Amino acid sequence: MKQTWIQEYFHFQEQITPDGSERLFLKGHYRGQPALLIKPGGSPGGVREGLAYASISRHLHAHQLPVPELYYFAPETGDVLTQYIEGRHLESEIKAYHDDAGRLTAHGEAAIKKRYETILNTLLKMQTQGAKGFDTGWCFDTPSYDSHLAFEREAMYFLNAFLKDIYCITAGREIEEELKEFCSQVDHMNNSFLLHRDFQSRNILVSGDRFWFLDFQGARLGPLGYDLASLLFDPYVDLAPALRAHLFRFYWTKLHETITHITFDDFQTGFNALAILRTMQAIGAYSFLSVRKGKTFFRRFIPIALRNLRLLLSETNDLSGLKQLIANLHDDKTI
Repeated sequence: MKQTWIQEYFHFQEQITPDGSERLFLKGHYRGQPALLIKPGGSPGGVREGLAYASISRHLHAHQLPVPELYYFAPETGDVLTQYIEGRHLESEIKAYHDDAGRLTAHGEAAIKKRYETILNTLLKMQTQGAKGFDTGWCFDTPSYDSHLAFEREAMYFLNAFLKDIYCITAGREIEEELKEFCSQVDHMNNSFLLHRDFQSRNILVSGDRFWFLDFQGARLGPLGYDLASLLFDPYVDLAPALRAHLFRFYWTKLHETITHITFDDFQTGFNALAILRTMQAIGAYSFLSVRKGKTFFRRFIPIALRNLRLLLSETNDLSGLKQLIANLHDDKTI
């Protein structure tokens, strides 16, 4: 089929504004069904990113995981035509359970807890079942999550996009070496599971009692705790500590029923390290998008993420230099 196939069968309705993505999202219809045409951005890797989306979408769909159905992929251009699902992000779903003052409604906590438990069950299925037959050749970025990625794309992203661009602070060689040593533990984690790498509330679509996982083109192999940390320390939602602790225990219980040889202490230690790295990545991304890309919407989430980072750092014996540096920051610069 040539590229004109999409032009012939896809009927455009409106453009959807994305969050941080450079891709173009066009809503319309394909053969009478709601459809979404995703066109790659201007980056050189746009076609490869589209191919990754299409390949991973087929794989997840074959494992009966909740992702939109793929209708067509155009290898010449990287265009992806996929099912469009009317709904709202999990972020909006959770906020709807709060009143105007930001307080949970009477039935809100129970409803949120139930929703997250269902999602965590499916996340665990994606991490374990989705890893079976997963071809790392589909990955457009890196085939797995390792210490190099953690250091360069999370720790250094935080130092450059956040500390340097917002605070005009250069961390220095000592803190860089401290972070590199901290990241090295990633290479000792079991990274044979499927990792989404951006598993947060704006990448989970809710429609009625069902939900779908979105934006999975960056999936690769990696450790279990990363996506869990992404969801539980998600600044878009800012879960209460008690609920976060409950959901962590819920996930651990389900995990231990599936994989019995993992000890709680080992899992929690790995989770805490991955939560620190994921939170640094999120702060770096919010800073980059707001400062370099002019998307100031993201700046409001930096204080929440920074509070999460301080909490996580208080629970580790590592990163003493970073702890001191973060403690001395004035939060008014992030608002």
